[in-house]
Amino acid sequence: MQMNEITRRIVIAGLPNSGKSSLFNKIVGHNISIISEKEHTTSDYISVNLGQIVLSDTCGIVSLKDPENISLKFILSNDIVIYVVDGSIHLNQLDIDLVKKCKKYNKQIILVLNKSEK
Repeated sequence: MQMNEITRRIVIAGLPNSGKSSLFNKIVGHNISIISEKEHTTSDYISVNLGQIVLSDTCGIVSLKDPENISLKFILSNDIVIYVVDGSIHLNQLDIDLVKKCKKYNKQIILVLNKSEK
């Protein structure tokens, strides 16, 4: 990569078990993130340098009330947020609040509806 090229930081975020890690693995082309039906399988975040982008998978957000929420701080430190919503359940207030928080910090947001076949 040339020095004048800009590396964009992209994070995959959403609620627990929305399919973030599955999407991450699909984009990367390898099973790097652990996938499980059990919530909170991803406990932190994992990042992969893909050249001009660094893609990260995060654990599911369960609350925005903690001002020291490390996952939220990490999400907001990225340039672009791929926000994954579980399409098999109704959108909830936490989804809406998290997207609003990202917009408040001027993050570009890509909304992905996952699990819509259920």
